[in-house]
Amino acid sequence: RRPPLPLWWLGTALAIGGGAAIALGGGGVATADLGGLALCLAAGFSYAVYTLTAKSLATHASPARASLWVFGTAAAIALPAAWLIAPSGAAQLAAAGSRGWLVVAWLGVVATGVSYLLFSSALRFISAATGVALALGEPLTAFMLAVLLLGEPLRASGLAGIALIMA
Repeated sequence: RRPPLPLWWLGTALAIGGGAAIALGGGGVATADLGGLALCLAAGFSYAVYTLTAKSLATHASPARASLWVFGTAAAIALPAAWLIAPSGAAQLAAAGSRGWLVVAWLGVVATGVSYLLFSSALRFISAATGVALALGEPLTAFMLAVLLLGEPLRASGLAGIALIMA
């Protein structure tokens, strides 16, 4: 195992800058919330831990089994936490109804589970650093879908962000 090359760091910094240009390009004054920044850093750290864990698990188990264990464990932790922190308690979660729970199942299994299964499968053939760098293309996909499907305006900052991500 070797550390990423300087070119990798440069590409990663450009992609992060591109994501910031896309996210903050709506005009106006950007303000920083220290709590929000701390949560962003925690999310990035968690993603790095997940990636390294998935890379390690990929050598010992199939990607499907590894993903099932990782996300099954996460669900076992998150569901009771959701019950505890719901504003009106468990009653609010129970009142979501079958349609709400189907949306949750879709987001959990299809939108998240399948994409992470593919990511875990790819980690068998690429380094964790390469996998994380390629995942920085996700904001590009989200931005393009927002422009094409939701009618979000295409601003110069968004185009600059796309250029930085693609660099």
